Amino acid sequence: MARYSQAIDTIGPAFARTIRQLFKPFRLGHWLRLSVVSLLTWEFAGGGFNINIPDPTDGDSSGELLAAIPYLPLIVAAGVAIVVLSLFLTYGAAVFRFILFDSVLNDRCQIAEGWGRWQRHGRSLFWWWMAFTVIFLLAIIVLFGLPLGLAWLAGVFDAPGEHLILLVLGGLILFFFLMAMIVASMVIHLAVKDWVVPLMAMENLGVLSGWQRLIPMLRVNWPAYLLFVLMKALLALGSAIFFTIFYIILALVVLIPFVPTGIIAGIFGQAAGITWSPPIIAAVSVIGCVVLVVVLHGMAFLYTPAMVFFQSYALYFFGTQYPRLGEALVAADPSPEPI
Repeated sequence: MARYSQAIDTIGPAFARTIRQLFKPFRLGHWLRLSVVSLLTWEFAGGGFNINIPDPTDGDSSGELLAAIPYLPLIVAAGVAIVVLSLFLTYGAAVFRFILFDSVLNDRCQIAEGWGRWQRHGRSLFWWWMAFTVIFLLAIIVLFGLPLGLAWLAGVFDAPGEHLILLVLGGLILFFFLMAMIVASMVIHLAVKDWVVPLMAMENLGVLSGWQRLIPMLRVNWPAYLLFVLMKALLALGSAIFFTIFYIILALVVLIPFVPTGIIAGIFGQAAGITWSPPIIAAVSVIGCVVLVVVLHGMAFLYTPAMVFFQSYALYFFGTQYPRLGEALVAADPSPEPI
C-alpha cells in the first residue's frame, strides 16, 4: 500500500518546493519569465479552447455571402493567418513544455537559451501532438458518422417518432463513448507532459521512445499512476475554481476602462461618418488583440504559483518511479522535504 500512496505523499514536498522557488526569495524577473512560460504552454487555462461556430442557417445567408464577396481576400488572408498562428503557438507550446520542465527542476527560467536547447525535443512533441489530434478527430468522425450514416440509410430519420427508443439509446451510447474518448485523451495528454517529457529531456529521446520507456514503468506500478491522475484531477478542479475568481476580477479591472472608451469612440466615429472599412476593422482588431494579450498574460501571471506546484508535483511523483529524476531533484535542491 505504501508504494501506492506516493501520489499523496509527494504533495507536501511539491508545495514546499513551490514556496522556495517563488517566495524564498521573491524574484519578480523570475516570476515574470515563468508567467511567459505559463502563457505559452496554456497551463493557466488548462490547455482548453472553446470555439463557437455560428449557425449558417440564421438570417439571410445568401445576402450575407454576397455582401462578403468584396472582403473575400481579407477573409481568406485572416483564415490563413489564424491557421499559421495556431500551428506556431502549438509548436511554441511544445518547446516551452521542456522549458517549464527545466525551469522547475533546476529553479531557473532561461527562455532564450531554452528555446534553442529544446528545439529538437519540442519538434518531436509537436508532430506527436499533430498526429494524435488528427487520429482523435478521425475517431470522432467515425464514431458519429458511421452510426448516423447507417441510421440515415435505414430510414430512421424519416420517421423519428417510430424509432424514438433507438434514437434515445443510440444518442446515450454515443454520448458516453464521446465522454470516454475525451477522458482518455486527457489522460494521454497528462501522461505525455508529466511522464514522457521528463524521459525525453533526461535521456535525449523522441516521443515514441519515451513512450517505450514509460509503458513498462506503468505496468509495474499502475495503481500509483492511477492515484496520481485522480489526485491531480481533484487538485486541478480546486485550482480552477480558485483561480476563476481571480480571472473574473482581472478581466473586470482591465476591460471596464475600455468599454466606455469604446462606446464613446463608436459614437464619435459614427458622427464623423467613419464606416467599417478594412483599415478600421484592422485597427480595431489590433487593439482587441493587444487587450486580449494583456488579459491573458495577467491570468498567466496569477496562475504561475499553481503552474510551478503542479509541475513540482509531477516531478516529485515521477521521481519516485524514475530514480534518475529523483536523483536530479535532490541534486538541484539538496534540502527538500522528505518524500
